Amino acid sequence: MQTLISIFKLTFIIVISVIYFACSDSPTITELSSDDILKSQLIGEWQNGPWYSIEYYSDGTFKDKSIMWFWNSFHDTLTTIRVGKYKISRGILEYSEIKHHFLSTSGKWRGYSTVYPLYEINIIGDNLSCRVFDRLQLVKGSSNQLWGSWDVTSLTVFPISDTNKSLYEGRKKRKYTFISDSSYFFEEWFYLDDTSFSPIFFFGKVIYNHPKLLLGEHSSDTIEVAFLQNEMRWYRGKFSLKRIR
Repeated sequence: MQTLISIFKLTFIIVISVIYFACSDSPTITELSSDDILKSQLIGEWQNGPWYSIEYYSDGTFKDKSIMWFWNSFHDTLTTIRVGKYKISRGILEYSEIKHHFLSTSGKWRGYSTVYPLYEINIIGDNLSCRVFDRLQLVKGSSNQLWGSWDVTSLTVFPISDTNKSLYEGRKKRKYTFISDSSYFFEEWFYLDDTSFSPIFFFGKVIYNHPKLLLGEHSSDTIEVAFLQNEMRWYRGKFSLKRIR
C-alpha cells in the first residue's frame, strides 16, 4: 500500500510539472495599442475628389499629390507632389522630413506653401476625418491665456520659382506676441535652415472671443483656440478623405 501511495505522489508531481512547464513555454500575446490599430487602418490610398490624394505605406512613409487650377483657366494647373514620413501618437498624425516637387503647366506660378504637420484623425469605415492644428509653445505669459508670446515651428517652401524649384525648403519659426491692452498682434518669421533669408516682421489687428480667433480684421480664416498645459492649439479646420484602396 505504501508503495502505491508513493507511486501516486510521484505521478501527481510529474503531471503538475508538465502542466507548469507547458504553461511557462506558451507564447506571449502582445496587445496592439490604439495607435497601432489606427496605423493599420490608415495604410492605403485616400482621396478627396480629383484634386488631392495620399497614400500611406506600412514603413511609415507617405506620398501625396494635389492639383490647383488657376482661376482663369482649367488648362493651367500646378501639381504638388510631396513625400515624407509619418507617425501616430495618441491619435495625432504627424508628418516630418517632407520634400516637395512642383509641376506647373505654365511654368510661371510663384508663391509659398506652409505645411501644417499635425492632425487629429478618426477613421470610420472608408472615411478618414482630419482636423488640422498648430501646436504653439509658451515663450512668455500665462499658459492658459492668449496674451503673451508664443512660437511654433513648421515646414515651409518659399517661394516657388519660375523653374518649378523652391528657393527655400525647411523649417520656419513663427513667433506671435499678443498684448492684453492692445487690439494688435505682432508676428515674426525666422527661416531656420538658411540664414540668408532675412526675418519677416509684421502686425495686424487681433479679434479674439474665446475660442474664436481672427488674425487681421479682414481675415476670413477663423482659428479655434484651446489650451493644454504649456501649449496652445490653433485648430484651422477639418476635411475628410475617402479610401480608394
